[in-house]
Amino acid sequence: MARCIRCSITASSTGALFLLVGLLYERRHSLEIADYGPGGLATVAPWLATAFLITTLASIGLPVLKQLRGRVSGIAGVAAANFTWTVWAATGAIFAACYMLWLYQRVFYGEAGNEVRHHVPDMKPREWAAIVPLIVMMCGVGVVLANFLPPVS
Repeated sequence: MARCIRCSITASSTGALFLLVGLLYERRHSLEIADYGPGGLATVAPWLATAFLITTLASIGLPVLKQLRGRVSGIAGVAAANFTWTVWAATGAIFAACYMLWLYQRVFYGEAGNEVRHHVPDMKPREWAAIVPLIVMMCGVGVVLANFLPPVS
C-alpha cells in the first residue's frame, strides 16, 4: 500500500509540469522555446515562474523535494546488476537535469518582449487551486519520505 501511495505522489511533479506547460501554452499558444523570445517570463509572471521552478527542481531530484531518494535507490539497484547500465542511467539523469535547467533559463530569465508581456498574465486563483496540492505533495514527500519508502532489506 505504501508503494502505491508513493508512486502516485511521485507522479505529482510530472503532473505539475504538464499543468504548468499547459498554462503556458494557453497563454502563448506555442510550445516552442524560441517563441517565448529571449525569456523574461519571471518578470511578467513571477508566481508562475516560482511554481515552475519548484516543479522543475522536484523533477530533477533536489534533495528536499521528492525524487532524489527514488532516483538514488533506482541507480543503486541497477549498479548491483550491471555497472555499465548504472553509468548510462546516471548520465541520462544528468542530461535531463541540464536540459530542464536550460529550458527554465531560456523561458523565464532575460528581457521580456512586448508580445510576451501582453499575452502572459500571472497565475489566477483557480490555477493556484490546481497547483498548490501538487507542490505540497512534492515538498511533503521529500521531507517525510521515510513513511512512503520503507527500507528494503
